[in-house]
Amino acid sequence: MGQVIDDSLVVIKRRWGWLAAITIVAWAPGFSLTMLRAAYGVRGSYPPLGQAASFVGFNLLWMTKDTLAAGVALALLFGRPSLRNLPRSIWRGLPALLTYWLLRLLPSLIELSTPILAQATRSRSLTLASEFLLARAGVNLACDFALFIVLGPYLAVVLAESPNPSEAMLRSWRLLSGSRWRVALIWVAFTVASLALLAAAGAAFIVLLHQGLLPIRWPVMQLQLQAISIISGAVDVVWSVTLAAIYVGLHRLTPAPGATDVDERATGRAGA
Repeated sequence: MGQVIDDSLVVIKRRWGWLAAITIVAWAPGFSLTMLRAAYGVRGSYPPLGQAASFVGFNLLWMTKDTLAAGVALALLFGRPSLRNLPRSIWRGLPALLTYWLLRLLPSLIELSTPILAQATRSRSLTLASEFLLARAGVNLACDFALFIVLGPYLAVVLAESPNPSEAMLRSWRLLSGSRWRVALIWVAFTVASLALLAAAGAAFIVLLHQGLLPIRWPVMQLQLQAISIISGAVDVVWSVTLAAIYVGLHRLTPAPGATDVDERATGRAGA
């Protein structure tokens, strides 16, 4: 775990500009849309087509953000000064990447396709809506944990080795052999820390509202939500960097079959 933390900090320290740019570019479209809606006084939920477009657009940005962050981290950890090979790695691994993201989005897709679940989110009963949102968050966390236990640093495997989906899944499973629960502890520790950070940010806004330091108006409330959103996006980026560091650590122990250059870079790099 110590090496993973060290590698992650190295990436954040030396590539913070790239990581910050990725976070802001992925967050900016949602912020712009919120500000346009506030400027024109548009409130309430989107129509069905708008909801579908928003869902697809948000998740495409989310996928792109996490993939690019992992690619930036891998390039540094493998000693590659240039990112020119990253687009080719993403293109070659696109089927495996799409498979992974569909698995990640499965709970949300089930919710969208089940009218009673979608209605619960928009219920006028604050208690019902809150209970449902908490339950949904718990289910999403449980699904993420299960997927991580099975596939681990799958995203980094695809970018570094560009295999097809079945090969990527098998490679990820083998990489975790003997280290599965130690790696799971990293997921648990990171999740607890990130939830605490987001809870603290939310609590800070609530305190400011109660103290009268922030007006309770719709645009202001949306700005606060966007501030929490960019913090959440930064947390996602840091997790992608951590995934890359986990992959490099496991790769040193179990190099890819037939790989040479990447193996030498991974095993020979110490404290880059």
